[in-house]
Amino acid sequence: MKDDELRGYFEAIGKAIADQQILTIRMMAHQQAHLAAIRDFLVRQGEDRTMLNQRLRSSFEAACARYQSQLESYQQSGDAMKFVNSLVFPDETQAN
Repeated sequence: MKDDELRGYFEAIGKAIADQQILTIRMMAHQQAHLAAIRDFLVRQGEDRTMLNQRLRSSFEAACARYQSQLESYQQSGDAMKFVNSLVFPDETQAN
């Protein structure tokens, strides 16, 4: 394999990683904007902001615990397809 060809592969991988990181940041920003709007609406409706924050933290910790075993399994095995096939989404386990 030639150096130019190898450099091209590394550049493609680097761009894919950067694109994924940008997508992740944008998704987090979008999610945070929705959460802020919902929280503000609930506070205007009379909900206590401190209680909302506590319930949010509790929900976050429960979600992390739900996915922790899947993340640990992937980190140990490195098998991406096994990880993807193991994912359980909230709509599959909860009535939304």
